[in-house]
Amino acid sequence: MKHSYVLHRRAAYLIACFVLFLTASTNAQVAPELGTAKAYGAFSGAGAIESTGLTVVVGNIGTYVGAFTGFPPGIYTGELHIADAAALTAKDDLTTGYNLMNDATHAIIFDEALGATMGNGQTLYSKTYGRENLTTITGELTFDAEGDPDAIFVVKIRAALNVSAFTHIRLANGAKALNIYWAVDGAVSVLDSSVFVGTVIADGAIHFYGGSTLERHCRSGAITLAGNSVSVPMVGRTH
Repeated sequence: MKHSYVLHRRAAYLIACFVLFLTASTNAQVAPELGTAKAYGAFSGAGAIESTGLTVVVGNIGTYVGAFTGFPPGIYTGELHIADAAALTAKDDLTTGYNLMNDATHAIIFDEALGATMGNGQTLYSKTYGRENLTTITGELTFDAEGDPDAIFVVKIRAALNVSAFTHIRLANGAKALNIYWAVDGAVSVLDSSVFVGTVIADGAIHFYGGSTLERHCRSGAITLAGNSVSVPMVGRTH
């Protein structure tokens, strides 16, 4: 019943994750290995998880450091792990990937630079994109796999990421939500009623506002939810 609620309750989608084991080159992107963290709908390795309203988490939920509040009224369908052995393992799995990704010898190489504003009808293809400063997404943004169901997309932002209200990210020609990765060195803010797709690797707090759905686990200084739906995405899911 709870899973059905998640699928039908919200019209917006957000898929997010905070740490990723990933190396990349200019010609190929490599899919992540997330270890035990794959089972979590929401996880913080370094901060609190706070929720207001009827947040629904499909999957495990946990934090290794920090408070855990808002459940109830929020609900979750999996296991809860707070500062226990399982939480430590998940934190270590995620931290390993985060450290490797930020190590100079494993740095993401940009195939194409991005402007300060993404979206507004823009289409991205399978490659690694980069932006050195604050980035805003607004309007419509499309990820196009060009018929390759294994196409991987990497967006590296070396500052904060802001997603404007009513932003809509679309998948085209076989693109999968699980194959889109956002590496963000700052905080992430997703405003109301946005359709945001991808795995977010961030080194700052995450704030989700009303009308969004979070799929994947999170690792940050803090995670703030406001009546969102949170779930681990299905392997073959496309929009």
